[in-house]
Amino acid sequence: PTAQKEPIAWRYTLEKPGEEWIKPGFDDSTWKQGPAGFGAKGTPGAVVRTHWNGKDIWLRREFTLGPGKLADPRLLAHCDEDGTVYLNGVLAAELQGWTTDYEEFAISPEARATLRPGKNLFAVHCQQTFGGQYIDVGLVQTAPGPQDPAPTAALQDPAPAAAPSPSPTAAQLWHEAATGRPGITDAHAGDAIALAYAPVARD
Repeated sequence: PTAQKEPIAWRYTLEKPGEEWIKPGFDDSTWKQGPAGFGAKGTPGAVVRTHWNGKDIWLRREFTLGPGKLADPRLLAHCDEDGTVYLNGVLAAELQGWTTDYEEFAISPEARATLRPGKNLFAVHCQQTFGGQYIDVGLVQTAPGPQDPAPTAALQDPAPAAAPSPSPTAAQLWHEAATGRPGITDAHAGDAIALAYAPVARD
């Protein structure tokens, strides 16, 4: 998620760190901690929770992915300006220029390949030259489509469905009781037989 939904905590520093800062094993325990987004109030589209008005900022955040492969992971970012995003130590995207709202960005194939179930790492650098300033980054994915239907061995014309048997009429039920034989399914024929077996009134 991003600051649009909740105040996600990041580690950050305003002083240039060592070259290993983008890697998962880097010790960032001395960095400050604050909720995203980072920037100056009044920047268009920004959700500022940690004030940043300097020239550069470096950020790191661990996040956890569940089991299974992501369908189409992309970055969701608002950057002002010139941001660089790494995933698990690999360059994921260079966000050149600035945005005025959150936008989706493609992830490099090399960085996408590093995503795995369990812990992963964002490392982000953003700089400021003029105007507004803001940085916040998250991960989104495209929902998987419905599963394809299971293949069949061969395509065959379906057999015609049998017509449902009609409910027995009163005549059919009388016929079965009088003769001990099954009733006739045709209603009109059953009525004729019922009349044939009906008792005749005598004077």
